[in-house]
Amino acid sequence: MLLFLFIIRLYNGIDSKIILDSASRKIEDITDEKSVKSILGNFSIPVPMGGKYFLKILTTDLNRGSVDEAHLLVDKRKTSGSQFFLLKKLPEQVPLFANYIVNDNEFVVESKMNKNAEFQGRFYNRKFPLAAPPFSVIVSKPFKYYPDSIVLYTLNSEGRMNFTVQDSGFVQFQTDTSSRNGYTLFRQKPDFPLVKTVEGMFYPLRYICTKNEYNSFLLSSDLKKSVDKFWINKTGSKERGRELIKKYYNRVQTANQYFTSYIEGWKTDRGMISLIFGPPKSSQ
Repeated sequence: MLLFLFIIRLYNGIDSKIILDSASRKIEDITDEKSVKSILGNFSIPVPMGGKYFLKILTTDLNRGSVDEAHLLVDKRKTSGSQFFLLKKLPEQVPLFANYIVNDNEFVVESKMNKNAEFQGRFYNRKFPLAAPPFSVIVSKPFKYYPDSIVLYTLNSEGRMNFTVQDSGFVQFQTDTSSRNGYTLFRQKPDFPLVKTVEGMFYPLRYICTKNEYNSFLLSSDLKKSVDKFWINKTGSKERGRELIKKYYNRVQTANQYFTSYIEGWKTDRGMISLIFGPPKSSQ
């Protein structure tokens, strides 16, 4: 039987030492099935409207005695913010907690604080460059916020609406178009955030190879062979190469999990730093 204790503490800000409220809950998994699983549940902790807060979540494995700490910034300033929306996969209506989707298409958009509200779905289908490698100089182009298309939606009296996700790009739902706040959903490729294709192994090498090496990859007739050769040449042996391949692409997957936004996590500046120097000890 698995036993977990969750302790949640609400603060007035990141640097605040004063606990505004707290709650705890013990969860028991009494099944003997040994498999990767998700346990879904909820309990309430009142958070006043109109401000920004800091939530600290402590998860204790009571069998092992290990403690994991997670942080969440809570923005209650406007009901148009992303934290007032929840996406549920159909037909199971399982909540989606990531800001991206992979294989599924049909969802329910839920916002109980915006019942009967009209809002815009602002669709973007853009291509973005990966973060510049270390020591390079690049002039970034500002993002053009005008969308490629706009669709008008209305939430029903329960604050719900069925939604079909586009095949590529991302969409931002906005109830207040006078600001840039909203709920944004990104479409990613199959297997994301994992690395399971040769292309997925190749592109992150841009941060650790020379420009000439990268260009030679682009001209290669056998990309997998070229990637394998790269790692063997850098490490001196297949065994050492396999070890570093596992370590490097685990960093890619971790960056995808924590830093994904309008581009894959490993393509961001934080992702680039994480791939080269290792993942951070904490992420906010």
